[in-house]
Amino acid sequence: MSGVSIQLVILTALINSGFHYLIATALAVQVAVLNNFAWYERWTWSDRPAAGLSATLGRLFRFNMTVGIFSIAQNLFFMNVLVGYVELPLIPANIIGISLCSLLNFFISDRLVFKRPIVPSWSEAVVDDSRLAGPALSGPQPDEMTAVRSSRTRASQEWALMGVQRP
Repeated sequence: MSGVSIQLVILTALINSGFHYLIATALAVQVAVLNNFAWYERWTWSDRPAAGLSATLGRLFRFNMTVGIFSIAQNLFFMNVLVGYVELPLIPANIIGISLCSLLNFFISDRLVFKRPIVPSWSEAVVDDSRLAGPALSGPQPDEMTAVRSSRTRASQEWALMGVQRP
């Protein structure tokens, strides 16, 4: 289930339970953010795995401190304006808010949270005596190239779904 669907279901359930629409929005966004992190970790940026549980928890913390905070703040702003002032119904207002926030959040995730590891250049691999120069000179192996192509394809598909051509 996508983060948008989860956010809308949670928002609807909380509103129907008597929560104020802004509190319901903040809680629904946080649940969606956690869901999105799991999918980003597992699928979108699976080519950039964290090195163990500690690194994954650190990444989750960074995700919540960047994407989570921005998502909640942006959604609360748009919901306040669209529902409180423009008087749109909750669900259409929330869909507009999600749409306006999604591209920035995806960019933050790609550049700050799931950033590519720094890989030594070819010259560093040759100069470093602790490594064998043979594999560095022979280039990526076929299995490595397949993994790189498939991860780029997944990320490009994510960007394409949002109507943006990946840089």
